[in-house]
Amino acid sequence: ERVGEPGQDTLQECFWRITASRAILCAGAIERPIAFPDNDRPGIMVASAVRTYLHRHGVSPGSRIAVFGSGDDAHRTARDLVAAGVGVAALVDARPEAKTDLGVPFYPGGEVTGTRGRRGLTRIRISQEDRESWLQADCLAVAGGWSPSIHLTCHLGARPVWAAETMAFRAAQDAVPGLSVAGAANGTYATFECLQEGAEAARIVLFELGRRSRDPDL
Repeated sequence: ERVGEPGQDTLQECFWRITASRAILCAGAIERPIAFPDNDRPGIMVASAVRTYLHRHGVSPGSRIAVFGSGDDAHRTARDLVAAGVGVAALVDARPEAKTDLGVPFYPGGEVTGTRGRRGLTRIRISQEDRESWLQADCLAVAGGWSPSIHLTCHLGARPVWAAETMAFRAAQDAVPGLSVAGAANGTYATFECLQEGAEAARIVLFELGRRSRDPDL
């Protein structure tokens, strides 16, 4: 804040530091890629980015898209592509017990172990048990799970806590005084549950500040 005029022998600027008594962190989560040889070739992107191109912009990043993942987001991406009329070259799920009814080439227990293409992706190598095969694809959507965005909770030295049920780090309890974490940043990924958790966190904060009843119906 400028409080004086330049050239005058007085205080010219004042720095204010404002701290909220309570805050709620709903920073979402970041989709994890999967490490494999040549996984940085143009045309390889996380599955959520492919869905964003498809739903938000109405375009497909490829004509023959392969999907590789270790969870249900891979199937969600393949399903959305099929519904939009985009060719799905393969659905590769690292889980051997995985199943699908999409009618696309399916590789349960498989992995992408290599790629080819000079200026962009042209082929991927799929390893399944003791077999390997090369498949033509001009885009590869990778779904390796989600990591909650908990960076702000670590600024005061608190270490994140490993959550085996979501295979990700979560914020430690009371990592930052007065800060609550909700939604995907707290390891809750379903949209409805995120909204529900955020609303509950806000209700608790308002109650503690004396602004609202604890009763959720009031």
